[in-house]
Amino acid sequence: MSCRSTNNKAFTLIEAVVVISILAILVALLIPAVSAARESARRAQCTNNLRQTGIAINSHLTQKNYYPREENAYSAFVFMLPFLEQTSLFNSINVSMPRSLYTGPGDANFTSFSTRLSLFCCPSDYASSGILGAVAYAGNLGTGVGKFTRPENGPFASALMSPAIRDTLVRDGLTNTAAMSEFCRTQNAFGPKLGRAIYQLGTYSRGQFSSMVSDCINLNESDAQLSNDSRGICWGYDGFSNTSYDHNITPNGHTCAAQGSFQGAWTASSYHNDGVNCIQLDGHVSFIRDSISEASWRALGTMNGAEIFTESQ
Repeated sequence: MSCRSTNNKAFTLIEAVVVISILAILVALLIPAVSAARESARRAQCTNNLRQTGIAINSHLTQKNYYPREENAYSAFVFMLPFLEQTSLFNSINVSMPRSLYTGPGDANFTSFSTRLSLFCCPSDYASSGILGAVAYAGNLGTGVGKFTRPENGPFASALMSPAIRDTLVRDGLTNTAAMSEFCRTQNAFGPKLGRAIYQLGTYSRGQFSSMVSDCINLNESDAQLSNDSRGICWGYDGFSNTSYDHNITPNGHTCAAQGSFQGAWTASSYHNDGVNCIQLDGHVSFIRDSISEASWRALGTMNGAEIFTESQ
């Protein structure tokens, strides 16, 4: 009678641990790669949104002979609507009447301003994802201190502060002048998130602009007083706290409001890695890194300062 071996091989404990470890390493490598691919797609969509607004900006210029801007407390986005295939939405807003300071359910524009337009939303700006009339972009008002303390050397200067901006006034060149950039809110309107909260500063005179900027850059986030963050809540609202930004501080730096005036630093920001998308007046979109020099960022922010802008800085 012959004997057959019944010895069946099985995984040992050590072999199982090795296999599990290898799978864990592969998953750990895969997750960041998938996240990076998703963020790349979101950033591409964000770039495309800005390109579309750039076309609307220049279409407005062609038809009206000046760039869209804040008027009657309405944002520049309102006046871009007819050039974004949103004529019906534009016609639903009575822009001849000043906008109510606070638009609620009883206001005539409440329904219009509650319309969510995907073109105005960056997929990476998840902090604004639950807001009906959300907007992730803002118009460039320039840098420094203007007649009413807010800057007015950018192409989206308010109608109250300067004459209509035509392309002939952009002496720095359309390629070298920012039109719009990203302007995201924090996840919590009263809490810092990656330094993107709005911080409250003290009172500064016109001649203390440099001191104000320095205080904003160097503030201690844990001790600084927070201000209400209304960025991104409505594409129809004008003003720094809503749809306008400046070039006083480089991208993703602090945003600060000086007490008792419009003076402050309303800084471009995003939830992308290391920078923000920015569209120039000639219609091309650049990804501006946080490491850009202050001088180059401010040069990009003005339309007639005769500064030199270099994207590589």
